Amino acid sequence: MVQVEASTGHLFSSDGPWFYGLTWLVYVVVAVVTGLLFLRIGELSLLVPLAALVIVLTFMRKEV
Repeated sequence: MVQVEASTGHLFSSDGPWFYGLTWLVYVVVAVVTGLLFLRIGELSLLVPLAALVIVLTFMRKEV
């Protein structure tokens, strides 16, 4: 008989596959928003991905 250990991570840990799906979802949303903003305001819209990166890194820093 095989014994399976319970996961020791909490709901928002980056151990599960959901984390990678969420990462791709954020990537797609930011890419679409940046593309649409680029049509309206030009090069200034390229700051959106940088802001998203800073937000994600700040969130991940609080995780650790």
